[in-house]
Amino acid sequence: MGQVAVAAIDPVFYAHHANIDRYWEYWRSLYKGRPGFKEHWPDSSEYYFYDGFHHWEKPRLVKVTPCELLDIGALGYCYDPQR
Repeated sequence: MGQVAVAAIDPVFYAHHANIDRYWEYWRSLYKGRPGFKEHWPDSSEYYFYDGFHHWEKPRLVKVTPCELLDIGALGYCYDPQR
């Protein structure tokens, strides 16, 4: 993971980022809805990437905004509740 150009092919990269996502979702769940907590995600930000889930499919260009990525259930995953 020490070299940015090839970091994404290191399995530790995925474990690291999955754990960061898990902590982020846990933190949001603790504070979401509390007085004074306000998330600000500009709708005008757009990010593009190529989605090629299967190696036999032609990758397609996908556009997302930060707001579209906040509901992890809609993205098809969840984390076990904290105990």
